[in-house]
Amino acid sequence: MGANQQNFQQALLDSAYQQWLEKQNDPYRKLDIYSALIGSAPRQSSTSSSGGRSNPFTSALGGAATGASLGSAIPGIGTGIGAAIGGGLGLLGAM
Repeated sequence: MGANQQNFQQALLDSAYQQWLEKQNDPYRKLDIYSALIGSAPRQSSTSSSGGRSNPFTSALGGAATGASLGSAIPGIGTGIGAAIGGGLGLLGAM
């Protein structure tokens, strides 16, 4: 019972840390999106996680958010289509 509780608490801490990392990296991610729109080269990320396999759900969610941002910036695509494409690509990237 104690090991299950400890594993659950660690999963919560890991999730909170991953969200913090994503929040820290968000301005740089947005800069990469805008740079891609104007044709500039992407820059290297300043934060990194502890390694290992990425979570497919968070990868899909991040891809969907990026796709929605790009979709809303490009006329005729829309956030829904951009989110669907980005989510699919994020999920594929996690595999």
